[in-house]
Amino acid sequence: THPKYQIKKVYMVTVNGEFPPELVARFEEGIRLEDGFIATGRAKLLSTRNRFSTLTLELTEGRKREIRRMCRILGFPVHHLKRTRFASLSCEGMQVGTWRFLSRKEVEKLKKKVNLL
Repeated sequence: THPKYQIKKVYMVTVNGEFPPELVARFEEGIRLEDGFIATGRAKLLSTRNRFSTLTLELTEGRKREIRRMCRILGFPVHHLKRTRFASLSCEGMQVGTWRFLSRKEVEKLKKKVNLL
């Protein structure tokens, strides 16, 4: 999970308020946090309704509460946050609070991605 490996993590983020589409580019350009500059790989506004907006954000760093801090700086506190993908792994089809062992193939794929194979 070290940032030097540039492993992509994708999050579904719901923020309070109507997030303006033109502000999405700020995530990709980068936002200065108190512990340095951070940029996402991709950002996309999915919907805005009922005083909430939902976005997907793709990150490679993994700083403490980075998404919550970036959204707060932009004026949109996080209401709900869920990581939906880590590298090639997805939580698709899994129930909240459950876990599973990775297959041998998944472990090998992750090791290859960080040059451990």
